[in-house]
Amino acid sequence: NIDYNGVKISELLDTSISRKTLRVGIYHPITKFKNGFIDASNFNFGINYDTSVIKLTIADSNGIIEDEMFYLNNLIYTYFPVVISITKENGFIIGSIRGIKGSFFNNGFNVISISSDYKEKWNITLGIDTEYAVRGIIETKEKELFVFAGVERSLISNKKDIAMLYKLSEKGKLLWQKDISILDAKETNISEVKETKDGRFIVAGEVVKMIDSTSSTRHFYVTSFDKNGNRLWQQDFPKMINNKITDCLIDELGNIIIYGRDGLNLYLAKLSDPISEVRNKAEKKKGELILYPNPTSTTVKVKLQPGEEELTIRDVLGKEIKSYKGIGTITGTEEYEIDVTEIKGGIYFITIKSKGGIRVEKIEVVH
Repeated sequence: NIDYNGVKISELLDTSISRKTLRVGIYHPITKFKNGFIDASNFNFGINYDTSVIKLTIADSNGIIEDEMFYLNNLIYTYFPVVISITKENGFIIGSIRGIKGSFFNNGFNVISISSDYKEKWNITLGIDTEYAVRGIIETKEKELFVFAGVERSLISNKKDIAMLYKLSEKGKLLWQKDISILDAKETNISEVKETKDGRFIVAGEVVKMIDSTSSTRHFYVTSFDKNGNRLWQQDFPKMINNKITDCLIDELGNIIIYGRDGLNLYLAKLSDPISEVRNKAEKKKGELILYPNPTSTTVKVKLQPGEEELTIRDVLGKEIKSYKGIGTITGTEEYEIDVTEIKGGIYFITIKSKGGIRVEKIEVVH
């Protein structure tokens, strides 16, 4: 229902109309939504492509289109959606590059909030007069909105091309912005942004560093920020020259998986997050089942945690050798002593059960 010189966009799709009138571009990867998918594309129309709208398409799991909506009709600017973030309320946050009348990528970007019934809630323009493109939008549990923007294309000039982090309120008000560029880089691009379980941000992208006054090199980096925009750590990969990161994800242990390309080659890299690694070790140590002495020939003491009342000893084949129940309530202490003098020498496994789960540790009996 959006008009262009009296002609509806739906009519512009008619193949009888000159192809110079309409151009369609898909810049954003498909995103899972409900039981299907959502995608955003741009419609540029007019002889000079001087007018554009954002088209949002929702399809079911079989690819059948369920709904289509158009946003941001404008006679001055062109819009190229590159990011869609699904909100906690099943709405959308769209990040779109913004240009002026066909002169693409030279007027910042827009962040648009769409409600669950597909109505525009608010729209803010950021990074005016820059080459920035929004690369990541994350809504936290507290409904805070963080927007990451990097360089859209390489501009080797006298100015430094930077990356930015913006914090917006739930209603789209800019609260603060910070330069998050790599310090010694000529250009900092952002490819992917992910949120960790503990509320930090992992940013992966590429940097351009000058070798001399006329030549440069490009390689990828991974870095982490807290919610205040403070950099927590950074890893550079200068040997991975001219790489382009396509995607990244965070596994259950907090490791970072990077997928990308280098010319004609594809690569997959797995990196450790230093903060997740330290926390994983601390959690593992906290949950360890402590036995001593080990090895033993007479008795072994087991340190119990609150709520643990059942202990089982099994051999390497899983056969139950001994079982103790109600141990926590009987002893009333944090330790339980087991007599192993009648158990044959060998390797065994002690399992302690509670309502919260189980803990297992190996023990060696020697005679």
